[in-house]
Amino acid sequence: MIQPKRIAGFIPRRPVALWLAGGTLFGFTPAPSLAHDLVRRSVPAADSVVAPGPAAIRIEFSGRVDRPLSELVLRGPQGEQRVLDLVRDVPTNALAAAPVELRPGEYLIRWTAMSSDGHLTRGDIRFRCAPP
Repeated sequence: MIQPKRIAGFIPRRPVALWLAGGTLFGFTPAPSLAHDLVRRSVPAADSVVAPGPAAIRIEFSGRVDRPLSELVLRGPQGEQRVLDLVRDVPTNALAAAPVELRPGEYLIRWTAMSSDGHLTRGDIRFRCAPP
């Protein structure tokens, strides 16, 4: 019997095809399905301008977040930071805080969320408060 030549760094096609087919049969999926959840929408929106006064803060994600392991921190115009109290009556894919009083200036929402894939994800949403 004639043996095929082995070339360094070359992987024969048949074993790779069998490996891919076997993974598909047993429910293994490509890596993109393991991606972290993304922010779908936020209130206030990133880079938006809002009016002074009470404001709702809400972030919606592409998947479920584990609220007890998640956090929203608001940094105000003078650099002061405070951890916001999360409200519970929102869908499992969202984080929301009780309304906060805003005065004119630059703001940053720093969010931390335990993603549905088990990873801790973080991000920032900047917005500005200005009189109408």
